[in-house]
Amino acid sequence: MGQVHHPNAPWYINAICTWALSIVIFCGRIRDLFWKRPQTRKGYADLSDQREDFYNRRMYRRIHDCYNRPIASAPGAWIDVMERVDIDGRAMSTQPDLMGGTRRCLNLGSYNYLGFAAADEYCTPRVLDSLAEWGVSTCSARTEAGGWVAGVVVGCCCCGSC
Repeated sequence: MGQVHHPNAPWYINAICTWALSIVIFCGRIRDLFWKRPQTRKGYADLSDQREDFYNRRMYRRIHDCYNRPIASAPGAWIDVMERVDIDGRAMSTQPDLMGGTRRCLNLGSYNYLGFAAADEYCTPRVLDSLAEWGVSTCSARTEAGGWVAGVVVGCCCCGSC
């Protein structure tokens, strides 16, 4: 296989990201100086490591709302995201309350961001035809049920003997 080249970010982007993360960690450590961690009862182990606990409390909970978004539609090229509001108004709320409305958004973060799994006039008939012809999967070793034509073709193309 050939060498894969990954482009590097410019130095100033690396510097800004490192500086921003350093500030967040520094402020979190300062807050931890004044925050007393609950003591574990004698004879019991801690439920979480202090590093994990620091990450959850000081970093992840502050931005979890950006990532944990419930959707109300199939994950196609466009999705309906459910609107939410914090129950107690705090930024660190772990259980936001659903407001009942949805917002139509372009799907840039799902496993189906290209929309191949959504029902459309182009992909759906072709997928159903290929499922009818080839089945869902091979589900067996080549020595037990023989070779699969599409698998042999792909194997030959990968080896360069097509």
